[in-house]
Amino acid sequence: MKILVSRKIPDEGLDKLRSFHEVNVSPYDRQLTQDELIERAKGHDALVSIIGDRVDGRLLESLP
Repeated sequence: MKILVSRKIPDEGLDKLRSFHEVNVSPYDRQLTQDELIERAKGHDALVSIIGDRVDGRLLESLP
């Protein structure tokens, strides 16, 4: 499974995810815009979002 993490989380959490899945973390130390989130989420099977990420119909409809 390929997972996008929208912003850096503690290493313990990333290590657990990485032990079972391919994980990509946003390189930015800020909240992604909705357009950035939509673009980066393409090709991923799951999203770990942070509080403030706009997860709505537009995002969900853009993903398989």
